[in-house]
Amino acid sequence: MIITQQELIKENRKQELRLVERNIEGQLDSLGLATLPIEPEGEYFWSLINLMRSAEDDSK
Repeated sequence: MIITQQELIKENRKQELRLVERNIEGQLDSLGLATLPIEPEGEYFWSLINLMRSAEDDSK
């Protein structure tokens, strides 16, 4: 079976999103908000990403 570069990029992207999702879930858990649903690449997902980025910027 030959894997194309496009398929490899797509799979890597999925793995990256899973890692980001786990990171967010861990942070939500530490805040006591772990029961909130996360949909990768959804509006809620990116709202959380932006919130985390702004919090990091504020801490610098």
